[in-house]
This record gives sequence, structure tokens and C-alpha cells, in this order.
Amino acid sequence: IFKKKSGEYFNGLLSAEIININGEECLISVINDLSHVKHAELEVKKAYLKAKELEAIINRSNSIAFLWRIDEDWPVEYVSQNVDMLGYSQEELITGETSYDEIIHPDDKQKVKADVSEYKRNGTEEYIQEYRIITKSGEVRWMKDHTWIRKGPKGTYTHHQGILQDITEMKKASEQIRKLSQAVEQSPASIIITDLEGNIEYVNPKFTSISGYSREEVYLKNPRILKSETTSPEEYKNLWMNIAAGKEWRGEFYNKRKNGENYWEAASISAIKNEKGENTHYIAVKEDITIRKAASLKLKQSEADLQIANATKDKFFSIIAHDLRAPFNSIFGYTKILTQQVQQKNYDQVLEYAEIIEQSTGRTFNLLTNLMDWAKSQSGRMNFNPIQIDVADLIQDTVVLLNDTAVQKGILF
Repeated sequence: IFKKKSGEYFNGLLSAEIININGEECLISVINDLSHVKHAELEVKKAYLKAKELEAIINRSNSIAFLWRIDEDWPVEYVSQNVDMLGYSQEELITGETSYDEIIHPDDKQKVKADVSEYKRNGTEEYIQEYRIITKSGEVRWMKDHTWIRKGPKGTYTHHQGILQDITEMKKASEQIRKLSQAVEQSPASIIITDLEGNIEYVNPKFTSISGYSREEVYLKNPRILKSETTSPEEYKNLWMNIAAGKEWRGEFYNKRKNGENYWEAASISAIKNEKGENTHYIAVKEDITIRKAASLKLKQSEADLQIANATKDKFFSIIAHDLRAPFNSIFGYTKILTQQVQQKNYDQVLEYAEIIEQSTGRTFNLLTNLMDWAKSQSGRMNFNPIQIDVADLIQDTVVLLNDTAVQKGILF
């Protein structure tokens, strides 16, 4: 290190030699200013250290640094140590045992090369691609390739210099999200997602088809726009207490469509939580059960009608068993007497007994007819056909009709 007159220091190279001049030994020295050389050397060291630093960072990540020539098979000239995540060693790739071209998935290779050729034609010096790599074990991994194309002194393309990032898990997660999104969008159930205040942030197509509201119409609105005022405040209070506590609420709503038409929904509402277990949103999965409800009500009505029909039938058989037995007993009794009279050839009272049997048979037939009409009226199968009647005659006919039974039971009209 030398010092100038100005006091500035500089790097120099001192070369000295002792020579003989006119019989005297002299020291000849030459000083070369190496400041620019030292500066360049320092920059090289810095670049080297920076490269080592970058390589260390890359080796600690899920990224791989590559340098390969733009030749036919893309031979590798440099690759970072963590290429072992692909199952290869640095030596296998750098020595030419395996080229970069060989590790690209066959189904992606043609497109990758075609895109690179297009980048070169367009003068592109930096690009990003996504394609699959086949590891040494045969496993397929997705890579994000961020590459810079380098040129030689004459402007010709010489190398690719890039960083490969393993995005396999990201791709899988993206695919899961895509499937989940499709499932939600195509779900046969109505799905609503709200913030913690209950304001709607998302509805799927099924919701719009059932409610009649578009996504834009309900965005940031509260689901109470669907209320038909039939769900009690206590039920809503119970709903919010459950979902705020992280529990699931299940129940039914009698809601109103945009056109004013009412409909029934079965709903399941729960909280969406973050990784800390905190509620961030609420999700409601609802099913239109209007038709099911109508069928259920119809079934209940049918069951009620069946119970009435069974009760009517039981009562009908009870009446037959009790009220028809007496008239038939009377008919059987007079028939037996009549038979005995004929056998004894005693014909004095035959006509009288025959008339009694005829009257009893007519009254019994009328009773049975009335019972049938009553059964029809109980089952709703009797047509309404009003006529004028004489109530006194009707009462007298009824007394006559039931007289035999009343006498046998000791009942006085």
C-alpha cells in the first residue's frame, strides 16, 4: 500500500532489482498501480460470497438452482445441493449422466421446449413456467420454473439460469379448493356464508334459484330478508347462542321467496373457524322441503281420516251387533211360531203372524238402510241433497222402527 502526495492510499505492486551502473550498485524499483485490480478482485470475492449466500438460502428452501446450456439435450452445468430432493446428486446431473431434458415429464416436454423456443424468438430474457418433473424414484412433482436466458458476447443465447420451486402440494391444495368450489357451486342444497354479524358474503346458484334473489341483491344483506314472521324470536335467539358457541344448529324455517311465495327449508347452520379455533364466518346449508312438508301434512291428514274411518267402522259393527239383533230375534221368534202353527194345521193366527214378520222385516231393512247412509255421511261419501220433510212423520217412523228393540230392552218412548 502506497501513499500519494495528496495523502490518498493506493494498492501497488513493487518490483525491485539491484543493478551495476558505472561500477556502483543501484536499486531500480518499479511501482505498478493495482487499485483497479484489487477493486475487481474485491468485487469477485463479494460476488462469490453473495453466490454462496444465495446458494445457502436456496439449499434451505424447497427451490433448486439450475444452470444448463441451450443445446439439444440441455446439459446441466450447475445445480444446487438440494437437487437431492429429486433423488439425484449434483454429480449425476453435472457430469452429464442425466440431462435436464430427461427429468421433464414426457407429456410436458414438448410444450416446455416449444415455449422456450418462442421466448427466444421474441427476445424474452425472463419467463415463468409450470410443468412436471419426474424424480429418480419415478415420482411426479410439479415445479414452478423461474428462468433467465443468458446471451454470449455476440448476442447468441448460451444458457438457461433458473430456480425451480416445488409446488406439488400447492397444486394439490389448489385442486382440492377447485373441487370444493365446484361442489359448493353445483350443490343441490342452498348454501349461504355470512360474516360474524350475519351479513351475507356468498350464496351458491341453488340459493338464487330457490329464493328468487340474485347474488347482488343479497350481498351484505341479512338472511332476515327471507323471514315470513312465523319463526319465533326465541328460536332465533337459540340459533345464535348455539352457533356463536361453535355448536351446530338444526331446524326448519318457513321463509318467503322474492315473489312473496312461502316455502319450507330444513337448515343446518354452524361456524367456520380459523387455525386458532376462532369463529370467522357462519355457513348455512339449507334444503327446500316444501314438497316433503306438503306430503307429510297429507299423510297426517290421511292417518286422521283413517282413524275416523276405523272408528266409524267399529261403531257401525257395534250398532249392527246390538241394534239389529233385537229385530232379527223378533222375526226369528214369530217365524218359529208360524212354522209350528202350520205344522199343527192351526191357521187362525197365520195371517197375523205373517204380517208381524213382514213389518219387522221392513223396519229392519229401513234400519239397515239408515245405518248405511250414516256410514256414508261419516266417511264424506254422501252427496248433499236437501229435501223438505215432515218432522212429526219422521219421528213416528223412527219410533215404530225401534219399537221392538225398545220393548225388549224395557225402554219406553
